[in-house]
Amino acid sequence: MKGSNMETKIKIALLGATGQVGKLYLERVLDDGHSVRALVRDPAKLNKEDKLEIIQGDASNASDVATLVEGVDLIVSCVGGSKGVFIMESTAKNVLAAARTQVTPPKAIFISSLGCSGTSFLIKILSILMGGPKTFADYDKADRLIASENVIPVVLARPTGLNDEPAKGAYSVFRKNVTFAPLLPRADLAQFLFDASFQGTWDGPKGVQLAGVKSV
Repeated sequence: MKGSNMETKIKIALLGATGQVGKLYLERVLDDGHSVRALVRDPAKLNKEDKLEIIQGDASNASDVATLVEGVDLIVSCVGGSKGVFIMESTAKNVLAAARTQVTPPKAIFISSLGCSGTSFLIKILSILMGGPKTFADYDKADRLIASENVIPVVLARPTGLNDEPAKGAYSVFRKNVTFAPLLPRADLAQFLFDASFQGTWDGPKGVQLAGVKSV
């Protein structure tokens, strides 16, 4: 995989570092020589690494998030909600609020879900049936909050369904709404987050839809 081609290394605030995508992204940026400050509920779930600072806390706690983002160059949220766990809206609120307090607000990258903000009615219905209406509403509120941001630069990624297949080294990006698209390996989602960390191609609050590729 290609690196960031950056001689100057940056400091990244990472939320969701113990999740499947978060771990892949963390490994990617550390391998590229960047520094990471990770906010986790259970520090024992992360191995100690050079250039990795671990803070115990919760993304739904505004004070913890404020501590996390102090003085960083980039914020990446790999936080994901689940049935009965509603943390997406509070995480988005806390990240955006904390970023705005910085002298130079850092770019913030968020993972949302296809179906939010009207991107696919069918996927919305399927998400409600699978995860429940409250879980989808939490995602949708967070998505709309991020999409309305006009102070800090954001990247809002809405992937289609994810799988654990090996990385294909490619992904599809759509700015239009999409419903039927190949599943996206989590490793390729992590690669998109890495690419978005150092490129401005997908910056903008309206967000992008992500999918896998049929063949490379």
